[in-house]
Amino acid sequence: MVRISAFPTIEWLSKRGAAPLDVQTVPAGGSSQRYREELSTGIEGYLNAWKNEHSIVRTDAWVGTPNGEEHVDIVLAHRGRRIGIRLAGPYEGETHQTDAIVLVYGRFDVVYRIHYSGASMPAADLAFAIQSAHPSWFSAEGRIVAGRLVSPEILIGAQRLNGTLHLESMRLTRIRLSHASDWVEAFESALSVPRLRSFADDPTRASRTLGPNRSRSFLREPSCSTRKPC
Repeated sequence: MVRISAFPTIEWLSKRGAAPLDVQTVPAGGSSQRYREELSTGIEGYLNAWKNEHSIVRTDAWVGTPNGEEHVDIVLAHRGRRIGIRLAGPYEGETHQTDAIVLVYGRFDVVYRIHYSGASMPAADLAFAIQSAHPSWFSAEGRIVAGRLVSPEILIGAQRLNGTLHLESMRLTRIRLSHASDWVEAFESALSVPRLRSFADDPTRASRTLGPNRSRSFLREPSCSTRKPC
């Protein structure tokens, strides 16, 4: 049995594997929530300024899930497709499971999670990372203006975005509905669905059972184009 302390010390948290806290950069108390709101507003403002006429940006959306309602800080929509952007402060733990649930039940095509460690990450840099992954959602003028505003670090890093982008004061993760490997395992874990062995775990068994002409189509990763859980 693990004993829980009502007033854990920094030493106790470190022994339990918690990340060290930088009290100089992390906003304290009510200012932490205020900084999160300011960061969300800043990102939304840049996305609105740079988007094209076919894109819509709004903030503070809620997604109903079997585990309760989940908050999405920013929603970006374009021609029937939707992106969810969620912020996570330095005190928040693992978020991959809740992001997977939001992806499916929120009917998003992509969910981005921005983990910030302090109050030094410009909102323009974060907005630019999103813009770089979806350039057709933004105007040509917006892309030019954005490139002039952001730091060299994010200008280079955003071009290498492949699931996760690590910078000094920020970590950006991405999960896509069209890529089952991004979210299925986390989604099932969040809903406490038992892991069952399938044909996909053993291609040779699928070939023996279904025959050579059927195994390839059976094992193809679902496209999730109907926006339903795969």
